Amino acid sequence: MRRIISIALVFSMLFVLASATFVTGGATETYDPANTYVPMTAPYEDSDISMWFQHANVKVFQEDTTSTGRNTYSVYMAKNEIQGTQVVLYTDVLKSNLTASCSEFTAMDESGATIPVSLYYEAYINCTDLDVTNVLGVNSAEESIIREGHIPDALLPVERLNKGTGVFSLGAGVTQTFLIRLKTALDTPSGWYSGTFELKNSDGNVIKTATVYAYVWDFEIPEETTYETAIYIDMGTSGETVYKYYYDYLLENRICAMNIPGEITSTNEYLDNPRVSAFRIANKGSYLGWMEQDSIKAVYDDLSTRDDFDTLKEKIYFYTHDEPRSQQQKDYGGVPGSPVVGDCLSRYNLVDSVWPDPYTVVPFDENHPYPAGYSKTLAYNSKTGTFATENDGSFSLGSVKDAVQGIFDDGSVTVWCPKMCLYTPDSVARSVGYLGYNTPQTKVHTMNGVISGFDCGRLDACYFNWDSVYGSFQTRINNYRAEQAENGKNIKLWWYNCGKGPTYTYCNHVIENTGLQTELMFWQSMQVGSNGYLYYASNSYAENGTVYVDGTSYLMDGSMMSGKWRVNRFTRQDAGGNDKYVYGNGVLFYGVAERSFLKLTKEYVLGTVRIEQMRDGIEDYEMLNMYRNYYGEEAMQAVISQVSDNVTCYLSLPGFDRSAWASDMTSEDIFAKVRINLGNALEEATKECTHEWDEGVVTLQPTYTETGIKTYTCAICGETYTEVIPVLDPMYGDIDGDGFVGTKDSKLIAKYMLGTVGDSDIVHVNADIDGDGIVGTKDAKALKKILLTI
Repeated sequence: MRRIISIALVFSMLFVLASATFVTGGATETYDPANTYVPMTAPYEDSDISMWFQHANVKVFQEDTTSTGRNTYSVYMAKNEIQGTQVVLYTDVLKSNLTASCSEFTAMDESGATIPVSLYYEAYINCTDLDVTNVLGVNSAEESIIREGHIPDALLPVERLNKGTGVFSLGAGVTQTFLIRLKTALDTPSGWYSGTFELKNSDGNVIKTATVYAYVWDFEIPEETTYETAIYIDMGTSGETVYKYYYDYLLENRICAMNIPGEITSTNEYLDNPRVSAFRIANKGSYLGWMEQDSIKAVYDDLSTRDDFDTLKEKIYFYTHDEPRSQQQKDYGGVPGSPVVGDCLSRYNLVDSVWPDPYTVVPFDENHPYPAGYSKTLAYNSKTGTFATENDGSFSLGSVKDAVQGIFDDGSVTVWCPKMCLYTPDSVARSVGYLGYNTPQTKVHTMNGVISGFDCGRLDACYFNWDSVYGSFQTRINNYRAEQAENGKNIKLWWYNCGKGPTYTYCNHVIENTGLQTELMFWQSMQVGSNGYLYYASNSYAENGTVYVDGTSYLMDGSMMSGKWRVNRFTRQDAGGNDKYVYGNGVLFYGVAERSFLKLTKEYVLGTVRIEQMRDGIEDYEMLNMYRNYYGEEAMQAVISQVSDNVTCYLSLPGFDRSAWASDMTSEDIFAKVRINLGNALEEATKECTHEWDEGVVTLQPTYTETGIKTYTCAICGETYTEVIPVLDPMYGDIDGDGFVGTKDSKLIAKYMLGTVGDSDIVHVNADIDGDGIVGTKDAKALKKILLTI
């Protein structure tokens, strides 16, 4: 039963959030030390260099030389979270042989508590020839949130710069940004902390410095991540060792790759890791990774022996097909090897025969008409609502289903994974001139129903408004999930992205997307009821046949990785037929496997600012989920509505209503305020939590000689407590401690009496059958009598 909260408190919180002001509590606007901060002058201040701070979800281009005016920054974070801020440096003249550092953050009370800090140098990709106006409500490059220029992406630990010396230069007339990354633990004390950023010259003198602050809320983000993620890592030729480095890097950031490292066996250590929210049963050698029936059954027979299998199987899925087409599309020249909607059912049935009630994932990117009883469709008349067939007959729209309904009818997908555009209202798509999936520069795209690859004569004849037939996808999937729940079947809803789509309207995480779009994507996932995210690749460096080497992406001193970035650059054409580029699609890492100058260890996998922003979004999702547990769905949706109306109308886009906020606030300023409000509200709520404890999980098994531990978790706030499990009662005769009494025990006690095995090889309490404290001949005889009774 959900914890009861006073009506007065609920209305108070809703009012606070709706009016975009701070809640009362430990982290209040009135105390924030950044509000009264006086800029510091370094002992050897260099007035040629300007320094300012920026939100972590802002991509500061090298060309962004105007200061934010922030001389310091306050990071707000929960326990067991990673958060940060950015330091931006600018100079008109070249500055060489510099080093930078940031101290650990220390509590501003008397506790002496600390927060560890990492400092990263952000390196740039020169992104040119972008389709910058392909954003809903934007008609010029000046209006667009998508910009060309040198965009920060790769993150390099400062201590690894210049072959491990940490030395770098500041180029004249461009900015250089650093990320200060803080990581709290489950037991980090709440309250205010501060640390010091320093920039030093070649003599080691401090030439720029600032105090930076952090407030740790008095609640934790549980180690068990509720948001499910699935991102493919290509093993290539690098093998399991490198794969594990990639996997662990993502996992630290609450992101799961599709395959866990190692073999899928009941003893795999990752099965016990609470951050592993989802993993698939598949081979690592290919993207689909399909396993045959016998192999799937063998995995089931092994994993089902685990005591926690009922919990574990909720994390397991099968990737049965990828982007199925309609039969009509395949008949008319679609990719010969592409699956069709009906193929999803055969794969589901195959898995279901050896794995009861499996979760099957099918990423779904198009929604073609799916006529019952007709294998081909030549054209659709949008005026009459009829189709002309190959024999010149016709049939009505009523005899045609969309592909979504075809999959609903088959019941072959238990983890629905469409693109975000399925949530685009038909009215929005049509209002911006949407004519078809492959129509360039339409500002939005949709999956309401498009024939792609047909010779229809007119593009608008390829468009189907399925909303008018079935209602919105949101309504349909909600109804379908409710229907299946009555049958005891759980239907999950994920979504997925790739960067090749024709519009930047939707939140995404290619390099040229804004950082806010990347973080906000996970708020929108919560908004539409999706609890999982799939992305097709993380290290697809040469997907398009060649590796894009950007010779203008460089460290200023040129001593490391000059011209070495590996970026998947995808080419597509705009409405005028001009080549335009998408950068970083399918790539979230840089240069791990093949870089001889960078020693390969887990700590030095080169990640990206995009992974940081994705993690921030996922941790925001966890906070929103906690908020919903306290205040309910409606209140949680009210929080999200401050930053997003829907997937095509949110902060940054011209159509979003910002009237509740000061006109001089940026979109990122507003987002930061809303997130702080959210955290403050959770902190207030957790102070009064009456706790709804689960049944507990055995986190340390007891033995005959050692006690165990059972951990209980509150379903509302995530707080935990533990109980000691007593040692196991003696099982007399179970000499080897395997839980059974048999001939192996008789042989073992004989070896013990002969002295060929020692005390550490037997369970003494079970071997001392007569209870005299000595394991000897009398115990061996007693064991024989026990065996005669079995």
